[in-house]
Amino acid sequence: MSPARLSAVTAAKDQAETRLRQHQDQLMETQQELNRLRQDPGAAPDGDATHKELAEAREELEELRGRRLRLEEQLRLRERELTALKGALKEEVAAHDRELDRVRQQCQSDVETLRRSMEDISQDQASLESERQRIGAVLRNLQRELEESAEETGHWRDLFQKNKDELRAAKQEWVPGWALGGPDACEHH
Repeated sequence: MSPARLSAVTAAKDQAETRLRQHQDQLMETQQELNRLRQDPGAAPDGDATHKELAEAREELEELRGRRLRLEEQLRLRERELTALKGALKEEVAAHDRELDRVRQQCQSDVETLRRSMEDISQDQASLESERQRIGAVLRNLQRELEESAEETGHWRDLFQKNKDELRAAKQEWVPGWALGGPDACEHH
C-alpha cells in the first residue's frame, strides 16, 4: 500500500473516531436527560420521542462502532501489506546492491586485466624496438664486412690479374726461345 493510501485510511479512521466520540457524548447527554426525566416524570415533555431519539442514537452508535472496527481492520491489513512491501523492497534493494557490487568488481577486474595487457604490450614494443636496433647493428656490421670483403676481393682480383699478366708475359718470353732452339737451347742460355 502506498503511503498516500495509508494516510487516507488513517484520516478516515480518525474521522470515524471523532464522530463516534461525538455520538457517545450525545448518547451520554440523552441518557442523563432520560435519567433526569425518570426521576421527575412531570418534566418529561414526550417520553416516546425521547425513547425514539435514544434508540436512534444507540443504533447510530452501533453503526459507527461497526465502521470503526472495519476501518481498524482495514488499517491493520494495510499496515501488514506495507510491512510486507517494505520487506520485499528491502530485499530487492539488497539484491540490486549485490548485483551492483558484482558488476563493480567485474569492471575493476577487467580494467586491471586491460592495464596489465597494456603494460605487456608496452614491454613487448620495447623488446621489439631493442631487437630491431640489435638487428640493425648486425646488418650494419655485415654491410661493412661485405664492403671490406668486396674491397679485399677487388685487391685479390687485381693481384691475380697482375700475376696472370706477369705469368703470361714470362711464358711468352720463354716460349719463343724454346720454339727456336728447342729445349736444349734454353739450357745453353
